[in-house]
Amino acid sequence: MSFKNILTHEDKNNLEKLNSKCHYVFSKTALLKIVRQYKNASNENDLKTMAAIDYRLTDCNFHTLCSLLSAGDYTKANKHIKDEYAAMDIPF
Repeated sequence: MSFKNILTHEDKNNLEKLNSKCHYVFSKTALLKIVRQYKNASNENDLKTMAAIDYRLTDCNFHTLCSLLSAGDYTKANKHIKDEYAAMDIPF
């Protein structure tokens, strides 16, 4: 998804500050929650939430996960998280 026309400059700045505050890292639990949030936003056609999630994931270099979510492949996204980020269950 292209977030260029959906998110304002202020939205992007706020998301970048949030990512910086989290040190550009997500726990495995947080990533699984993001998948649920993205799926719910997609079901409700909430493009702004979807764009915000895409922007945060891209900013933190979670490109594969971002691509899976954009494609609507939530099962693969969850599997990817469980397989690739198994050791990342550190709460932030």
